[in-house]
Amino acid sequence: MDCKNSVPVEYTLITDSTSTIDNIKMIKEIGLSKFTKNRNILNLIRFFILSVYVFFHSLFRVVTCEAKVMVSFGPIISIPYLFWGKLCGKKVVHVETWSRFYSKSITGKFAYYIADEFVIQNEELKTLYPLAIYGGRL
Repeated sequence: MDCKNSVPVEYTLITDSTSTIDNIKMIKEIGLSKFTKNRNILNLIRFFILSVYVFFHSLFRVVTCEAKVMVSFGPIISIPYLFWGKLCGKKVVHVETWSRFYSKSITGKFAYYIADEFVIQNEELKTLYPLAIYGGRL
């Protein structure tokens, strides 16, 4: 395969999974933000502080990156990135999780209105997201 004319691509992974970070070695930059699921008051305070940080950090990341397209595959942490990407004139694509058949994900509820293209992987979701594109299992 001849790559002489290829353009370098920068990837940034934003995830809430430490194991994902450990398994990916080829990505140059990785943003990690771990959201806890315990609902005690201390964790709620941490969640709020981390959310404010992610909101402004995502603005910095979106403004400084040269990406023309932003693709989300579902974690709720991607919402600020999609929001800023849309405001900065980038094309925003969201792919709804394949595990949803009859209900919307929290991220999908927001991304449906932000994304330029909203892709679903199960035809049953077409009733919940009428303007979505059915992409099949991706």
